[in-house]
Amino acid sequence: MTAKSLYRKFSFNDDDEKSTLKQWKDYYLMARKDEKGSDELAEINEELKMAKDSSNFDKHAIAALFCKRALVKKQENKIEDAISDYKEALKIDETLFHAAYQIANCLSLLDKHEEALEWYTISLNKDCGT
Repeated sequence: MTAKSLYRKFSFNDDDEKSTLKQWKDYYLMARKDEKGSDELAEINEELKMAKDSSNFDKHAIAALFCKRALVKKQENKIEDAISDYKEALKIDETLFHAAYQIANCLSLLDKHEEALEWYTISLNKDCGT
């Protein structure tokens, strides 16, 4: 949603113009945040594409990019997509404690507590490099 479309959404003929302007500003800032998140996702997607096409990237770097993208998706409240990316990271590097733990957190956000508990248990059994 662009700033212009947000501006058109509000009627400035209200008695309480200050309240309307504040509401418009809040929506505008939210839209800008969404645009930034989309830009960040585009950058991560480009990095992933380059990493997959290159022989110089190791599997840990690619798994880290999937985790990075999952975090952005989680922040954008795209929880199911975030879970998919964390699972993709685990396919690449099955020792990632962080990915398994974040899957559990995401499942908790979706009120899938029994499945989340399973993933918390899985995360405890991951070798986290120690």
